[in-house]
Amino acid sequence: MDDPWANSYTTWYKGAGIIIEDDEGRVLIVKDRKSGKWSFPKGAPEAWDEDNTLLTAVRECREEVGLVAGHDYEITSLLPLAFAYGRYYYPAKAKADVKVVPQDEEVIATEWMHPCFIRELWTELNSGVREYLRRFVPKQY
Repeated sequence: MDDPWANSYTTWYKGAGIIIEDDEGRVLIVKDRKSGKWSFPKGAPEAWDEDNTLLTAVRECREEVGLVAGHDYEITSLLPLAFAYGRYYYPAKAKADVKVVPQDEEVIATEWMHPCFIRELWTELNSGVREYLRRFVPKQY
């Protein structure tokens, strides 16, 4: 009999991530090694996430940028922002003096940027960041 977990894990959502804002109103974005696009720390669910979008988001943030929920940032809402083709993002607030440590296998670079400057990178953004800007950031930025 084949092991159902052997090849990949599928669930009702494609992925989850964290949108972390600092005290200056900047958000953390990461440049994905595979796609070359800027995104929020995020990733696909694993079997041990138990179909829980928050567990996926917190785990992926720790894997991609080394930030730990409760220590480096606080989730500000347990209701995720649902957009970007089956991905769920949790808003969070960074604590003071957060040190981002990117995972070299997946992340080329990290930046704390104000949304007005992120918008200038439009062609380099993944769909999740674009949708965040469309829905939640006024165009005058």
